[in-house]
Amino acid sequence: RLMCLNGATASQVRSFERPISALCALPGGGLAVALGGREVRVYASPSAEQPSMTFTDVAFNAVNALALAGDDTLIATDGSATSGVDDWARDLLELNRTGRVFKLDPSAKTVTRLAQGLGYAFGACAHGSAVLVSESWRHRLVLVAPGASPKVVLAHLPVYPSRLSKA
Repeated sequence: RLMCLNGATASQVRSFERPISALCALPGGGLAVALGGREVRVYASPSAEQPSMTFTDVAFNAVNALALAGDDTLIATDGSATSGVDDWARDLLELNRTGRVFKLDPSAKTVTRLAQGLGYAFGACAHGSAVLVSESWRHRLVLVAPGASPKVVLAHLPVYPSRLSKA
């Protein structure tokens, strides 16, 4: 369920048939929602009856974070190609390196893989034409740029980094 908190009162905005695995506010009051790690829906407003766009790429398995890029596209981190969003502990214990980063373009209706082979990609933040990505299992942040290998920005963090936001 997607809830709205107004002071001490919570009200339901909408419900979905699968758990919400990621959420992103869009300019103009829109909303992007990842469901069960396998689908991303874009709504013109939180209460819109139908999504204006739905991304259901067969590669999606564990979409766990969404972020707005500067060119009005979305960045989606997909933690693992082998473990679902609720099975992250198995992914950690197996030391998997199958995380990916995707660019979702609502205007062109395309999905582009920007990076793969990441140790549980779990959060992104646009940085110019590149994307800063949390790589949880490797305790680091990497910069993903089109056509280049991920570049380590911060390594050896004493945490499992996850969702990012500009501050």
